[in-house]
Amino acid sequence: MQVIGITEAGEGHNKQKAYVAIVSHHELQKVADKARYEDRLPELKVGQDYPLSEGYDFRGQLSDAIKKMEEAYMAFAKIAPVAAQFAGIVSAKEPTK
Repeated sequence: MQVIGITEAGEGHNKQKAYVAIVSHHELQKVADKARYEDRLPELKVGQDYPLSEGYDFRGQLSDAIKKMEEAYMAFAKIAPVAAQFAGIVSAKEPTK
């Protein structure tokens, strides 16, 4: 994305700084997580609105993955001592060759 101008958008107390920018179609596909061949972002038309804020939630996906990893670790930590004891019992009872 290349910023080529700065302006304002909105009205009254909702007015905010806005950017006039050149964004490639490929960049938009990546933001929306629609860069895969089977799920492409359709070509946009002049004047068409595209809600960037509704792009793909990578942070949410990472947060979910981290939470699942923490839950899996906690479950493993609970059974690790029992698993170690079981491994010790099994290896002690195995006949030696």
